[in-house]
Amino acid sequence: MSDGQPQSRKVVRDTSGRFLSSGNPGGRPKNGLDLPAMCRNMTPEVVRKLAELVQDEDHRVALAACREILDRGFGRPVQPVQDDTGSTQLSMLHLIAARAVAERLQSEWEAQGSQGAANGQNGHSTPPGGATGVIIDYSEPALE
Repeated sequence: MSDGQPQSRKVVRDTSGRFLSSGNPGGRPKNGLDLPAMCRNMTPEVVRKLAELVQDEDHRVALAACREILDRGFGRPVQPVQDDTGSTQLSMLHLIAARAVAERLQSEWEAQGSQGAANGQNGHSTPPGGATGVIIDYSEPALE
């Protein structure tokens, strides 16, 4: 079609509605450019330009150039995570906290069920989160 309208393709689907053919049968267009390789080839020029900018009179420009050189040469500084827990691993503390929250939710759900039985209901209620018939067993630890 040459009237500026996009060409329409026949969409083929199976009985459950899934496409039987790709929307892009040719895949991504091959342009032959290897951008990372081109950037690596420019590295000496870029480093020379950054070295010039370190001497710039504008301190903001010089600081940005210094930061780029140091980040590329030595890597970005690592942000340490402070562990105030002594020798206990943070992942274990997370599991302990999650278990405590789950036990509290379980006890609240069970309390709701006993209140319903006292009010003449059958004693069954929907647990928090909407799941029905779910009993959480914490008699054995999951990851210990």
